[in-house]
Amino acid sequence: MFEVQYTQHFMSLKFCPLSSKGSGQFKKDNFYWDFEIKPSNFSRVYRISLRWNFNDTSPKVYILNDEIHQIAKERTIPHLYCQKKIELCLYYPSSNGFSTKDPLCKTIVSWTYLWILYYEEWLYSGEWKGGGIHPQTNKKIS
Repeated sequence: MFEVQYTQHFMSLKFCPLSSKGSGQFKKDNFYWDFEIKPSNFSRVYRISLRWNFNDTSPKVYILNDEIHQIAKERTIPHLYCQKKIELCLYYPSSNGFSTKDPLCKTIVSWTYLWILYYEEWLYSGEWKGGGIHPQTNKKIS
């Protein structure tokens, strides 16, 4: 049951229209799936890495584009668990916003698209309009 559940999650990423052009690898205790997204016609292309260590209750999502810090200039990007690794905060863990029974396409992957849209709005307005609770972050970028 344990491994089957994670295998299903991994395979579902291949069929999710939002991440199907990606690639990844499934191992005994983790998997990763890398894919590109462009949430709107006006967006740049973002390289995303979804990584799930099976000891964790949910996957972690990273933006692989280093230039997002340069675009943000000296501002601290909101809703990141780690500024340096650009690890996205997609939901507040204590809120039970994600369950391992939830399809990744409808949750984590979709929430990644939304996070990027809110990030792009924040670049323009300086205000995070995605709501939520800001996590404690490692503010040091270097």
